[in-house]
This record gives sequence, structure tokens and C-alpha cells, in this order.
Amino acid sequence: DYFLAACEITFCLFLLYYIIEEALEIYIQRLNYFQSLWNCLDILIILLSVIAVGINLYRTSIVDSSLVPLLEKQDSFPNFEPLAYWQIQFNNMAAAIVFFAWIKLFKFVNINKTMSQLSTTMSRCAKDIIGFAIMFFIIFLAYAQLAYLVFGTQVDDFSTFPDCIFTQFRII
Repeated sequence: DYFLAACEITFCLFLLYYIIEEALEIYIQRLNYFQSLWNCLDILIILLSVIAVGINLYRTSIVDSSLVPLLEKQDSFPNFEPLAYWQIQFNNMAAAIVFFAWIKLFKFVNINKTMSQLSTTMSRCAKDIIGFAIMFFIIFLAYAQLAYLVFGTQVDDFSTFPDCIFTQFRII
């Protein structure tokens, strides 16, 4: 528990540092700051991180408030559904933060010559890749709907539409 608390405190300190750094950059550059996509991505990561810290604090307060009555009255069954909901929201927020942080690494791709060539190639074929992805997901979602309608009542892996999508990804 102490290691986890130390990691959470370190994360909050880094977050505070980056909030101050970005605020200073916004103050210096004014509206020109928001013209760069990378700067907007930095702001998005900071906002999501602040929300994640808030969810974590709220979730901890729910645990503290629910634990005392539970320990006093051991013959009752507590409702942990709100706690599970906020844990799922926290996990989703953490996943989004990690995803955007990985995207931020592409900012540094152009430093190396080989990676610069990869970046140039990807930017030139981005239109074709996006067109392919749109067609792929249209067909993919059509097959997911078909699987839901055909197998939904019989097979548990196809019982809901999101389960159908996940099952198809596993099949691929």
C-alpha cells in the first residue's frame, strides 16, 4: 500500500509540474499555443489526468465511508455497485490517458532519420489507410450485427452487441 501511495503522490506531483509548465506556455504564447496539435494533446492529457485523480479520490472516499458501517454491522450485505462503477470509470480514464500518451510519442519520431522516413510515408498514405479503415469497420460492424441477430440468443459470447464486437476481434 505504501508503494502505491508513493506512486500516486509522485503522479500528482508530476501532474502539478506539467500543469504549471503548460500554464506558463499558454501565458507566453497566448492563442498561438492552441495552433499546434501537440499542445492540444498535452492539454487533453492533463485534463484527463486531473479527472482521473478526482475519480480516484472520490472512489477512495466511497471506500472509507462504506467500510465503517460494514465493519460495525457484519450481518448485512453492502452494495458495492457504485464503487465498481467508479472503478470501471477510473480504468477507462487511465486507458485513455495511456493511449494519448503513446500518441504523444509520435511527436518525437522525426528526430531519427529512419523514423522521419516512416513518418513521411505514413503521412502520405494516411488518406488511403483511413479509407480502408472506414470500409473495414463498416463490414466488421455489419458482421457483428449479423452475429448478434443469428447467435445472440444461443451463444453467450454473442449475447450483446459489444460482446459480438469483442468476440470478432478475438476471432481475427
